[in-house]
Amino acid sequence: MPSRRQPYDAAHPVAVALCCGARWFCAWDMHVGRNLGRMATISGIDARRLSDLSQNGAVRRSEIIPLARAFDADPSDLLASLPAHLLLED
Repeated sequence: MPSRRQPYDAAHPVAVALCCGARWFCAWDMHVGRNLGRMATISGIDARRLSDLSQNGAVRRSEIIPLARAFDADPSDLLASLPAHLLLED
């Protein structure tokens, strides 16, 4: 089955949303259209933590792969789209 993932570049819907002022987490969330409960189930990240991320909270490097799974994205795409000041090293 071919991948339905669109490569991350300037035309990607998340990149466009970010250019229009969307918060990083919200841009990805709008792209997949999942509620925080479903995101928590898929990622294994507590819904309260996801809520913090949705308010422009900094992302731990260890959260990138679980978030990528929840956003149906490649981890490298999440990192490419994430503003440097929002990435925390573990």
